[in-house]
Amino acid sequence: MFIWINRANQLSSFVAAGLFLSACLPSGFDQIYDAQKPYVVLGGALRIAVPQGYCLDRSSLVTNGDTFVALAGRCVEGTVYPAAVISIAVGPQGTAVDVAENVDELISYFETQNGLAALSAAENTPSITLISAQVEKQALLLHLKKHSATKGGLQSDTWRAIVGLSGRLITISISGRDGDALTQAQGAALLKKVISAMAQSQTA
Repeated sequence: MFIWINRANQLSSFVAAGLFLSACLPSGFDQIYDAQKPYVVLGGALRIAVPQGYCLDRSSLVTNGDTFVALAGRCVEGTVYPAAVISIAVGPQGTAVDVAENVDELISYFETQNGLAALSAAENTPSITLISAQVEKQALLLHLKKHSATKGGLQSDTWRAIVGLSGRLITISISGRDGDALTQAQGAALLKKVISAMAQSQTA
């Protein structure tokens, strides 16, 4: 269990760094999108996919050893697809574990000061509050709220998932913009759609 938490902490910090660098995706970002062909990374070890209406940002794709991070945003106008910044961080091979088997311990940990500090990428004092936590389809789903102003105009609410795919621990984060914030329903729904797209792409 403690090994799992260390892995989750590392990926949480990785996602926070990715969101800091994103400053939200600008209009006209350098996009990659093919609904029928997910983006293959880490020498073919994993496929990255996002739901219809969203695109990966080519300039955000970063491979670091056996890890990978990507950002995505809306690339189809219209209210059907709410504007959002999607961050996907991939851990090294062998880091995935069964979330369902550890759910009570994990939720209890992320409710502590140390757990919240890890999720907010803060060394000492956590800068976020855990609003809700649940497990669905082998994924730990977290709704978090930041205490202070966010970088790049991201809204204070963020939705995060921790899930194992193809032997790797994956962290997915969803945020809206201050001026175009996601509702609870929108954030939770989009998070589940990204999880589904990622899972389905591994068997494509």
